[in-house]
Amino acid sequence: MELHFTKMEGIGNDYIYVDGINQDVNMTPEFISRISDRHFGIGGDGMIVILKSDIYDFKMRMFNLDGSEGMMCGNGIRCFAKFCYDHHLTDKKVLNIETKAGLRIVELVFEGDEVVGAKVDMQEPILNCKDIPVIFDQEKMIHDILKQRIISLKQAITMSGHSLSMKRVLAMVSPSGVIDEYSSGIAYYKWLKELDDHFDFVALKQKLESVYQNVCFYNRLTLSFTGNDDTNLEKQALYLKETLKISDALEKAIIKPFSIKKEGIIIPSDIAYASKGGYLLETSKITPLASNIISLAYLWNVVRVQGGAYGTGLVSRASGFTCCYSYRDPNGKESLKKYEKCGTFLKDYLKENHDLTGFIIGTLSGLMPLMMPYNIGKYGDLYYFNQKDEKARQEQLEAILNVDKDELLEIAKEIDETLEKGGICIIGGKNQIDQCDLDEVISL
Repeated sequence: MELHFTKMEGIGNDYIYVDGINQDVNMTPEFISRISDRHFGIGGDGMIVILKSDIYDFKMRMFNLDGSEGMMCGNGIRCFAKFCYDHHLTDKKVLNIETKAGLRIVELVFEGDEVVGAKVDMQEPILNCKDIPVIFDQEKMIHDILKQRIISLKQAITMSGHSLSMKRVLAMVSPSGVIDEYSSGIAYYKWLKELDDHFDFVALKQKLESVYQNVCFYNRLTLSFTGNDDTNLEKQALYLKETLKISDALEKAIIKPFSIKKEGIIIPSDIAYASKGGYLLETSKITPLASNIISLAYLWNVVRVQGGAYGTGLVSRASGFTCCYSYRDPNGKESLKKYEKCGTFLKDYLKENHDLTGFIIGTLSGLMPLMMPYNIGKYGDLYYFNQKDEKARQEQLEAILNVDKDELLEIAKEIDETLEKGGICIIGGKNQIDQCDLDEVISL
């Protein structure tokens, strides 16, 4: 069977778009799930089919990754409208599109003759849990989703274990790290495995239904809006206030970090992902610059070039969390030793009066991403929850641009002390783990 398709993406939602007007399209769940597979198919969030409509300009059918049919996708329908215009199925600039959720009106945005965007009226959101159809009765479907998530996480641990090992270190020193670990890290993976190994559908169903009915409350909601006109924001806020329930006061949870330790996690692999880190006692506006210098002038040479790892670096977050990592490392034990000399290297490097211009430009570039609508919302949320504003961001940029080397020397000392006492998590093959002096070893 020959199928003509176009792969399109809108703010991260990527679908396989197929013209169902001028060709026959197989819309069975088996076919859609196969071509949507990111490893063995075309890859995407699913498939969207363009069809004729008896009442509007076009009809949109949207299928999920597992082949099930969805109601509608906002980003998907924007790409749908662009597809129709670009493939000469219409010359209209405003399209009325039939969906399972009803009529959606999409206005195309042009630069000259080119479609560069699209706006869609999404209508009022459905926020009442009772009005949103969720099926908890399909045991096989839920068990399949559970197994798929386990497989996906196992692949992430094996192929991108550095991010998981850093999560583990963060959980040793931070309550937020514990939450992250239990929602997307090794602890989350172990919990999913436990559910699968002792699968009790009745008990799981009861838990899912309880969470589902108690997840959205007006007095525990933060509403983020990205756009030029706040009229819609006020309208949505009022709608939320009228729709959502008010939750009872909840007892504040007490979440304690894991204890700092040297931990090994065995996976079926010959390589390792080695992380070591902790919290700086004092944070500085120029810490990202110090991390950049150490990553590129030191770790890249001793861990990547000399040690043979595929990647390495020193991550410093605004919270003060600082962590070294290696990626696909043939000798995790040696990398852990190299991390302990990061601060010492920076002190020596600064005393040799190297030109820091390239590092400054690189650091500023990393702190000033291209502010497309998605990033405006993303970084706006980040600054809000970290209690920062644009003034604080500008002060940081100016501090890096006019860096004080004496302050960098103080940061070097802090980094040495932090890494000396920091937690360790190394994920790797048994031969890698056995070489390290560790407090605890877990096998996955």
